[in-house]
Amino acid sequence: MSLLQTWYGLSDYEVEEKVNDSLSFMKFVGLTLEDNVPDNTVLSRFRSELTFKQGYEKLMDMINGQLEEKGNNSSASNRKYLKSKGLKDGIMHKAVKNKPLSNHQVRFNKIVSQIRFRVERTFGGIS
Repeated sequence: MSLLQTWYGLSDYEVEEKVNDSLSFMKFVGLTLEDNVPDNTVLSRFRSELTFKQGYEKLMDMINGQLEEKGNNSSASNRKYLKSKGLKDGIMHKAVKNKPLSNHQVRFNKIVSQIRFRVERTFGGIS
């Protein structure tokens, strides 16, 4: 749940509510409909204990590093798959350390982000 808080900018209370309301959030944290969701005080105590023991930042850095590494490989493999099937590549480009996006990639991302905004706004309003 701490990861969801970090990625979505949620408070303890908000992440508790989201996990209660969203099946995808519930599945991500490994809970089922029958399980009780930890309340916001549990999250606060967990984060406080990790911070006190100087483990919170290290844990987040390790997890985010692994996700970035996997994400970069995943985009490359997804692009290859799309090309092999003759499908249009609509995956946004991501800059990495010491390798900024080209002007073409920046323009491409701007076009794709406008489409994503319309789609995600529609589905975001449903939940």
